[in-house]
Amino acid sequence: MKQSRKIENYHLPDRVIIAYLKLWKVYLLFVRFFLSMEFRFKKSRAFYVLKLYLTYFFSWQSRIALLEFKKQYDSVIERCFERIREKTNMPPDQLAGIYEIIGRNLRNLNRFDEALNSFLCARNNLKAKSPSLNYEIGLIYFIKHDYPAARRWMETAVKMGYDTASLRIHLGKVYYQMGMSTRAEDCFKRVLRVYPREGSLYFLLGIVYKSNIEYQLAIDAFKNAIKYGSNQKEEHLGLAEIYTRLGQWNEAIQEYKHILNFEPDNFIAHYFLGWIYEIQGFDDEAIQEYLFANKIDPEDEDTKQKLTELLASPITEEYI
Repeated sequence: MKQSRKIENYHLPDRVIIAYLKLWKVYLLFVRFFLSMEFRFKKSRAFYVLKLYLTYFFSWQSRIALLEFKKQYDSVIERCFERIREKTNMPPDQLAGIYEIIGRNLRNLNRFDEALNSFLCARNNLKAKSPSLNYEIGLIYFIKHDYPAARRWMETAVKMGYDTASLRIHLGKVYYQMGMSTRAEDCFKRVLRVYPREGSLYFLLGIVYKSNIEYQLAIDAFKNAIKYGSNQKEEHLGLAEIYTRLGQWNEAIQEYKHILNFEPDNFIAHYFLGWIYEIQGFDDEAIQEYLFANKIDPEDEDTKQKLTELLASPITEEYI
């Protein structure tokens, strides 16, 4: 009787257990929130590090993930192989997870064939099929420009329930490269419904619309890309190309000048500025832009021909 009372004294009070369960629930909610916001804050170092420690605490995985974040890919691969050598009786699922990490870091080092072999090793060690590994394998094929193979692996991942923003974006790019623009548009729109303020997604959608000659939709998409932070040379180049095709000269000139703010030696911008000025009858401005283009690419025959016609004489060295 006394012994049983002693054992009872070691039991935790109910209120302590309830408090622990509540704290654990709050922790899980934090982890879920940070994982759901990962795409939006992918460029934030502080966010990434905090997510790692919330998810893994101070485990081996967190140290590996931090090395990955610091782009010390060789160190990650070395540590993974050390762990495989140390733990000879490692369960297959754990071994598969390590091979997946190795494959990811080999991919980051552009060692794609080795990365593919590592992912396949991971897949073979799993008792159940892993949809995330299907995506990783599909991503290798996408990088290698084997789009049919990339499509098969990524679509299999989706069918197995792995439907992330990253997968949909890459699958959309695969569809675009294969000429399946409707499916590409659907992929990008799906992600935009979740992240409506992600400028890079509007840019991808604009590329699809431009290829389908849906110019007004493309213009709106490129403008939204710029509005939501994806304000790069490519967005203005897309707009400039469309305005040029539509004959909206003033808008085209404005966009080509934006491009030159990013890249003063951009041949396309100088050439088409010259072409537009020539159409408008501004020969002096056209000559100036063609001369800039000729300096950037002296071998371009179209530029030489334009200058010869405008100057009404062969190009001499003083103009080049």
